[in-house]
Amino acid sequence: MPKTDGKSNTSTKEEKTASSGKALPPRNFRFSSGDLILIIGIVLFCAFLIAGIFIYGKVQEKKTPYVRILSDGQVLLYSPLRDFQDETEYFIETNNGKVVVLISSERAVIVSSDCPDQICVKQGELTHVGQGAICLPNKVVVEIVPGPESDEEQEIDGVAR
Repeated sequence: MPKTDGKSNTSTKEEKTASSGKALPPRNFRFSSGDLILIIGIVLFCAFLIAGIFIYGKVQEKKTPYVRILSDGQVLLYSPLRDFQDETEYFIETNNGKVVVLISSERAVIVSSDCPDQICVKQGELTHVGQGAICLPNKVVVEIVPGPESDEEQEIDGVAR
């Protein structure tokens, strides 16, 4: 129902305070010293995290990547990628089918497979250490691994002591 006294339907601040009897407290947005320390800590943590990821990536780039192909748990090929100056097709025949792997100095990729779902082919190019493609029906694994000169294989863990 519209008002007939000439005033608008929206209430003003004075009307709110007058109707409730109490004035609303002013909003003060101030940072305490604890808030400032928390914000600085979060920013420093993020900076250290980004720097650590960057340094880890640079260390991984210096390591020689090797391509390793396994069939039914047996190593068929373990060689540095840099040894493949020309693109080489590697044919793997298993009891379940055939897999063709294309290897060059920069990448390894499963080109074709007899498996029905073709997930291993859809995996795409493997270029960095830690990447891999697995053909489960044919029991073939193609992966890029760090070379034997890396620190990971030379370290002795706590169990071996």
